[in-house]
Amino acid sequence: MIYDAKVLNSDGLGTVKDTIAGIDWAIKNKVNVINMSYGFTHDYESLHNKIKEANSKGIIVLAANGNDIFGQKEYPASYHEVISIGVLKNKYNKSIYNSNDNADLYISLSNKSKGSVNNTSEATALATNRLIKNHNGDLHNLDKKELISVLKKE
Repeated sequence: MIYDAKVLNSDGLGTVKDTIAGIDWAIKNKVNVINMSYGFTHDYESLHNKIKEANSKGIIVLAANGNDIFGQKEYPASYHEVISIGVLKNKYNKSIYNSNDNADLYISLSNKSKGSVNNTSEATALATNRLIKNHNGDLHNLDKKELISVLKKE
């Protein structure tokens, strides 16, 4: 089952408080995977603590590496407990739409969607789909490295 917890407004803007409330909702509803196709350029301790709590409950969190071409770190993608997703402009080259070179996995969107701009948000959604589609068993028993291997399957 897929749930949608809205934490951004119609302009795509939201607060850390809204994000934490969304993660709280996910924990209470015992979701398996959280997809965060957005992030913040500031490291908020309260957000990190909530991500750790979700992780301790067995929830897998995937987050966009960010679309800031100036190399800033993005959060929650920069947290160790999160699988950060970057984007490739083609099968072998990173897109400029990566905040930094620290993503756990880079995904190519070429030929995936018409009019794609190769952004990390779209790549994160694709990675979340791959994770759910390519693994029928219990994801909670896999460590981060094993989860990334599952994500590499197309």
